[in-house]
Amino acid sequence: MLISCGVMGCRKTGDSPSLASKQYILYNYSSGSSVQAGSFVIRELADGNCSLTISLADGYKVPGVTLKTYIVTPESTGGGQFIYADLGNLDGGSGQATRNPVITNSDNRSVKYTSLVAQKTYQVKVLNGSNVQAIGPIQ
Repeated sequence: MLISCGVMGCRKTGDSPSLASKQYILYNYSSGSSVQAGSFVIRELADGNCSLTISLADGYKVPGVTLKTYIVTPESTGGGQFIYADLGNLDGGSGQATRNPVITNSDNRSVKYTSLVAQKTYQVKVLNGSNVQAIGPIQ
């Protein structure tokens, strides 16, 4: 008697599928009060890590300018902010940017979705030079 077994494997190429996601609001405070300036979405990836997509509202897009994006957290001393993750550049004309996966600044590791959405003191910050174009808490 001859028994034959075969194993077939497959691998998905391209972006990892999204499992869970949470959307948050970005605000601009330049007028003295909070004005909705866009949103950001944190998505869980199949490996448990996360991606983050930022979308600025039309009134906060800056054509021809490259904006910088970060996840920041308050420093334990001094009242400043610590850059937890550099999310890269955002095209001011489209107002869109995606970081996939999110990588920490301190140890260059992928950030787990469950860890990031649990960080209630962290904020996503969009800078136009040294000016805050938009900021939003992860809550």
